[in-house]
Amino acid sequence: MQPGVVFQGDEAQIQRMLLNLARNALEAMPRGGVLTFEGRLVERDGAKEVVIAVKDTGQGIPQADMDKIFEPFFTTKPDGTGLGLAIVARAVEEHNGRIEVKSIEGAGTDFNIYLPVVQDGDVRMEWGYKTSW
Repeated sequence: MQPGVVFQGDEAQIQRMLLNLARNALEAMPRGGVLTFEGRLVERDGAKEVVIAVKDTGQGIPQADMDKIFEPFFTTKPDGTGLGLAIVARAVEEHNGRIEVKSIEGAGTDFNIYLPVVQDGDVRMEWGYKTSW
């Protein structure tokens, strides 16, 4: 994340959102892989946005499921609740943001969360983290 970029939000919701995305990514990489978190500042239609990207090199999401992944209780996991991505979508919506998903079966999934930048906010996100196992 570029230093000094501020966006307004509920810290607990943002943490929950990132945790759910990380959990899904880890479960999609049962034999290991790379999970990457990135943050950057972009401009769209004259407005600045923070982009939080969560990328994995896991199994990917089948194209047939892409329209359903944010629906509450939709799951492909035997022990899944189907609430993780629904929680993510709700948190993004409550922050006046948007989410984009790109996935290739067998290669991985990229989630890009776009949140509006404000002059003064209550959450300052300054981080970058990459891990593999």
